[in-house]
Amino acid sequence: MFTKMTKVVAALALLVGLFSHSVADYRKLIFAVVWMAALVVLAQAFHRTNYFWAAVFLTLACLFNPILPIAFPASTGLLIEMAAAILFMISLAVLRSKPRLSIASITGPGSGSESL
Repeated sequence: MFTKMTKVVAALALLVGLFSHSVADYRKLIFAVVWMAALVVLAQAFHRTNYFWAAVFLTLACLFNPILPIAFPASTGLLIEMAAAILFMISLAVLRSKPRLSIASITGPGSGSESL
């Protein structure tokens, strides 16, 4: 649930940054949010042993690094932000968390009359 919300917040932050010209003052904050979300998704991809997506989000983490920012021309920056928002949305479907299985109950159906 945490990673899903992180991905949604990052995608929304990127989309707000793309379609609003008044957020120029908040650009560093948006980059920090995207950087942290990319690190969270990177950890999730490693945990699921999906190394392709881990490499993709490692690249995004490097591109949106707020400590050592990379300067891009305006048009290239917009394309990178749009691609990052799309990648976060795709990762919602591709890197789903597996549901935890519940523990079988003794009194549940299918337990029969077997002794423990």
